[in-house]
Amino acid sequence: MPVIALRPSKRIWGRKRGEPLPLQPTRPNVSFAHQLWPGDCLTLLLAGFVASVLTGNFVPRTNLSVLGTLVAMAGIIAVLLTSRAYEIQFPMAGTTSTYHAMRVLLWTVPSGGALWFVFEPRVETVVAVLCYGIIAIFGMTFNRVIVFPRVQAAAKSRVIVCGLNGDALSVAQRFSTVQDTMTPMIVGLLTPEAIENQPQRPRLGSWEDMQRLFSIGMFDEVVFSVPQSSPASLPLAATAVKHRIPFRFEPHERGSHFSPRDHSVDLTLEPPMGKVGKAIKRAIDLVGASVLLIVAAPLYLLIALMIKRDSHGPVLFAQKRVGLHGKLFTMYKFRTMTVKTLPYDFSPREGSDSRVTRAGRFLRRTSLDELPQLINVIRGEMSLVGPRPEMPFIVEQYGPLEDARHKVKPGMTGIWQTSRHRNNPIHENIHYDLFYVQNQSLILDLVILTRTAFLAFRGV
Repeated sequence: MPVIALRPSKRIWGRKRGEPLPLQPTRPNVSFAHQLWPGDCLTLLLAGFVASVLTGNFVPRTNLSVLGTLVAMAGIIAVLLTSRAYEIQFPMAGTTSTYHAMRVLLWTVPSGGALWFVFEPRVETVVAVLCYGIIAIFGMTFNRVIVFPRVQAAAKSRVIVCGLNGDALSVAQRFSTVQDTMTPMIVGLLTPEAIENQPQRPRLGSWEDMQRLFSIGMFDEVVFSVPQSSPASLPLAATAVKHRIPFRFEPHERGSHFSPRDHSVDLTLEPPMGKVGKAIKRAIDLVGASVLLIVAAPLYLLIALMIKRDSHGPVLFAQKRVGLHGKLFTMYKFRTMTVKTLPYDFSPREGSDSRVTRAGRFLRRTSLDELPQLINVIRGEMSLVGPRPEMPFIVEQYGPLEDARHKVKPGMTGIWQTSRHRNNPIHENIHYDLFYVQNQSLILDLVILTRTAFLAFRGV
């Protein structure tokens, strides 16, 4: 994989001692088409075969159906190559790649289907186009669910550490001592003052240079080495949100949040979905939740028997959560913890937590404990896709940045649940929810739902 490292300039005239070195991206936009396009091609070939069979055009003695399938595949792959479907964009590489691929499919497949219908105006043609699109969407999503964990291991997220000199150096040093696929690559530091004798972790500028460096592709994510409860944390995070820069805090203080009710920072964050989009989303929620509730009825019975056999206590667990615009509602889940567990406490990070029952470990791993929330979706308190609703005692500590999560309806699943940080508390990875609020759309919902289905099937 091509890497362009930061190198000292041979010319030092005109640059004061301690100033940042001339900047070049440490990694340009890298295409991972060689790892993704074989699976995409197989998906489109399968979709073309099924479409040909449905319309009765698959005749082995002729090459018409084969030629049509190959032309459709070549056209879609060509558009995918010219879009951003094969680029890696941290920290939500799988989601963004699937989003761009789905956008391509949602305009190329209907366009090609309309052209096909002109020559063959039959009901079978419409059914074939629908099947082609469904197979293509699920196939490409599955391809990215399988491939991107390996891609992320090979191409680590590039981060810059932003904070005071000593704190930034400490966080960068800690990252450099850990070697695993989850540890990012430190590009450099943003500090108020110059740093001497740090060739491996060069100072790239001050805090004010964050947006400029992100715009030229210097890094994928910024790590703030200031306590999240400090007065400086909110302005830094607000700047990152304004310029759509993924961010997180290190080290994260368990239970800490931005300065409560500190509204000194102007933060305007509104979801882009209009009234028509919201109406369509609500219709999808009602139909989807109703169908799933009926189809999953036998599964509800099996899960109830499993819970009752494993431990004493009720099957369902009801808890107050904070929803749209801060309104409280009662959320339902299958009980996964012992009845002695405190009703309002931080969620378990690991399956080995003593509070979790044996049946609960399986339900939490497969996300089946979330199924009763379909009732909340039908009642309009939740959506199929959205930020996870938090408990009131956590929301009480929220500041204006975290309050932005409540500008959209909470959901059963979201970007965080399909990310590699899903085992960490959501309030430690708020940038996932802020990304959704800033980019809410029906296509993004479809991406998240399909990724959730595959990840739940794999039992991650």
